[in-house]
Amino acid sequence: MKKKFLLLLFTMTISLVSTVLWTTPAIAAFQDISGQWWEQPIMECNAADIVSGRSTNTFAPKDSVNRLEAVVMLNRALGHRSEADTYNMAEGGYNFPSNFPEWGKKNIAFAADKGYISKSGIPTMDPKHPASRAEIAVLFANALKLSADGYELNFTDNAAIADSLKPFVAAAVKHGIMVGKTGNKFDPNANVTRGEMAVIIARLFENGKISPQPDKYFIAKLSSINTTNKSFTAVKGGQTVTYSLAGDAVYYRDGKKSSLSSFKANENVKVALGSDNKVKFLAYTTAAVSGNTNTVTPDPVPVTPPTTVTGSQIKGYVVNVYLDYVTIHYDDDTSQQIDTTRFSSSLMGFARGQRVALTKSGGVVTEITPLNETRKVFGDVVSIDSSSITYKDDDRYERTLDFASNCKIKDRDGDTISYKDVEEDDTVEMELTDQGKVQSVRMKKATSASVSNREGEVTYIKTSGSYRITIKLSDGDEKTYDVDEDVEVYKGSSSKKRDFEDDLSKQDYVKVKLNSRDEVTRIDILDVEVVEGEVTALDTYDLTIRVKDSRDKSKTYDVISKVSVLEDSKSRSFRYISKGDDVRLLLNEDGEVFLINILTGSSSNKDGTYSGVITDLDIDDEKITLEKSGKKTSYNLEEDVTVRGNNNGNSLEKIIIGSEADLRIEDSLVTRITITEQEDITIEGKLDKINASRIYLIQDNGTRNGVRHLFILDKNVTVKDAKGKSISLSKLNDDYSGETVIVELDGGEADRITVK
Repeated sequence: MKKKFLLLLFTMTISLVSTVLWTTPAIAAFQDISGQWWEQPIMECNAADIVSGRSTNTFAPKDSVNRLEAVVMLNRALGHRSEADTYNMAEGGYNFPSNFPEWGKKNIAFAADKGYISKSGIPTMDPKHPASRAEIAVLFANALKLSADGYELNFTDNAAIADSLKPFVAAAVKHGIMVGKTGNKFDPNANVTRGEMAVIIARLFENGKISPQPDKYFIAKLSSINTTNKSFTAVKGGQTVTYSLAGDAVYYRDGKKSSLSSFKANENVKVALGSDNKVKFLAYTTAAVSGNTNTVTPDPVPVTPPTTVTGSQIKGYVVNVYLDYVTIHYDDDTSQQIDTTRFSSSLMGFARGQRVALTKSGGVVTEITPLNETRKVFGDVVSIDSSSITYKDDDRYERTLDFASNCKIKDRDGDTISYKDVEEDDTVEMELTDQGKVQSVRMKKATSASVSNREGEVTYIKTSGSYRITIKLSDGDEKTYDVDEDVEVYKGSSSKKRDFEDDLSKQDYVKVKLNSRDEVTRIDILDVEVVEGEVTALDTYDLTIRVKDSRDKSKTYDVISKVSVLEDSKSRSFRYISKGDDVRLLLNEDGEVFLINILTGSSSNKDGTYSGVITDLDIDDEKITLEKSGKKTSYNLEEDVTVRGNNNGNSLEKIIIGSEADLRIEDSLVTRITITEQEDITIEGKLDKINASRIYLIQDNGTRNGVRHLFILDKNVTVKDAKGKSISLSKLNDDYSGETVIVELDGGEADRITVK
């Protein structure tokens, strides 16, 4: 089982920055940690809302951390508590075993979709099994993308560490996440306790490896202390701020409880704020101040400054801070990813939108200094309403910000406009308040890297009968449109009309115009080249990528600074791409790459037979999706597709979504669907009703009303609500009609029903 769980951990990494709702409860008074070596880190992590007790007065520091708890704590340590706790699991394909704790599913699904645990390993995870020291090393090294870089382990029990795990253990030890035990042993198979887990997380924060919420949990330099008013003034991020202390605040110095009077001016302190912005936790530290001036070591990091900047100093705004690099948006609207691995202290304290000055010498950055100026963020609008805006930043991550009460929106000429005048894909500049809310929005001209949501690569064309076209959008999704019979087709800058049937081809990159009925009335074939192949080399400094195509010919391409990188509709950074990845490159008219899709099997047009579980059927859009080994693949349906082996009737409309099937592909279309299993499967749908010994489900199959399926209830059927509590069939029928339920079939009968 341990090997299976470790497989769950062997995977990629994630961005360490996320916008979350941060709430901190009253500081706990745990009675079972007093005077012990892990007291301070436990109280610190509790004040930062990363760990909680077994009860109000009990933390249970010697209890083992199980595998599920370890992932939950990691999510919180990385700043994703709210996002992970409320994750909607729309991605699907998690295959949780029936005994998996309901409370932890969203956190596990979030971690799997973010990429730092493996989705395929979830069914064998054994979530309640204690996590070993080796497993924790793998989990954190993966999530933080840490490398051993040749670091050699010298523990006396090195032989007890599996060879496949040694690079992860070495990375964890090198970066100070874990240390050896008495007798210079690592003890890889020993369980990690709750107290030890708090120590690891506090150590990560102090070393600058994580920053869950820079505005609420940070390191600052004390300027003055007022013991009478219970407040202090400190410098953080280049700004001097006065903080009030909560009545139940706790103080630590050198790992022991202390008092406010023990602190002195010019000392560095770790601070955790509550939801009222009062200090809950204060501790002396020798660690670097969050967001302080950062100077590189003697071997400086090269960076190419914007061409319009002259002199020795470049100014810009922080887009995102990661473990080993930072993205800066410069004043000329270019952006740059700067390697920070050689900087002497972490940049994790820099808030998103922080104004900074970068000092350069001889063409390299030697210093990054925060400036006391208004914070600004930039990006392309995804959606907007009267209270908030969602945008894609320079790293192509989606962010949502609330509007301040007096927020003003202005067009490119500076005139005030309504939020209703802002459209999707508009490029905007936003000023932020100290609380991170938007106080002004200014429209900017679209950049050359902007990609319309109605632009994409043609993957399917239907020219017989009613016209249809399917395009792969910039975010990796595919969209099928009905095409007006009088559609106008143009190519490049030519005014000559082209023919839909003769002049449009698969892999053309097009922009479509829709009428009020969402029918395509115009298609422009853009001057965009599409290249597919395997990555053989990547240069994140000079921004180049080398790809080998299907003919084994390799070529190097220049990449624009604001390149969009997508994987399964999720934004990634250019640095995320690895050698060996299969990619699709989109090149502009200058031959530069402006969009990269990392291919993970999201679509397929190759002829052959494909097997898997049907996870989606859209009859109207003529698409079917199969899932196999955790990967989903979409296929286009032939208009007269044949269905075989379906007990309910051999037609598309009668297929049960969740059945296992074989698909026959000919000329890039599904010509035959053979149902291979529909009696021992798990399905999902909306509960219609329960009548006598039958349950009726409605599944969305792309038709107007969906399809209604009937299943016989097993005489010993188990029924659970969303919290895992057993309920009766009558309560299910009365309280959950119209809700989504998961039904497990055994021999074609409903054996278990769970409210989702």
